[in-house]
Amino acid sequence: IKTQYLNQLGIHNHEISLFERLYRNARAKGWTEAFGQLRDHYRMHEDIAALIEQHYFKGLESQTSRQQSKAPAYELPDGHLLEPLSHHRVAFVETPPGGGPKRNEKEAQRVATIVQALVAAGVATNDIGVITPFRAQIATIKKCIDPALLQDEGLIIDTVERYQGDERKIIIFSTTISDARQIRTIQSEAKDDYSTTDRKLLVSISRAIDQLIIIGHSHAL
Repeated sequence: IKTQYLNQLGIHNHEISLFERLYRNARAKGWTEAFGQLRDHYRMHEDIAALIEQHYFKGLESQTSRQQSKAPAYELPDGHLLEPLSHHRVAFVETPPGGGPKRNEKEAQRVATIVQALVAAGVATNDIGVITPFRAQIATIKKCIDPALLQDEGLIIDTVERYQGDERKIIIFSTTISDARQIRTIQSEAKDDYSTTDRKLLVSISRAIDQLIIIGHSHAL
């Protein structure tokens, strides 16, 4: 936006919300009584919160014993496919690139394997959420999952925009990215005096309560 009057009001593009503009204006003018930050949180396990804490000026403080628990995210028998994964509240599963700019079939297969193994082990479908940036990847994941599970309304496979305001005990984030040049297509950056924050990534991470499983190609990410 090039209009001088709007720029003077702090409106430089369409990415910054009214709320954020008001906050920046108050902070710039030193109106400390007009804004603040909630530090206490009751959703994420502290290991998950640690991923995003750096983007909060005053940090975050877990308030429940569940958030601070050192126990596995869920109980599985020895030798179970996901038993090693259960001991980590934040886990990364490596996948090879390929499949196109907005889909990765091998990654979708890994998502399906994890979801179906969790459900078979007794985890409720409405405790599992799958987030991915692209609708093409949503369709690819659904093709790999048992059709009977897709009939269960508790299992939601969707974009981060649709997950805003929602939460799940276990979030599986299928990044889909095969090339580093694709990163900009899934970013929604917000910059301030302290840091640059990817809002979409922040929302994706913060939907998880007990465990966050990120699936992707580390070289591209």
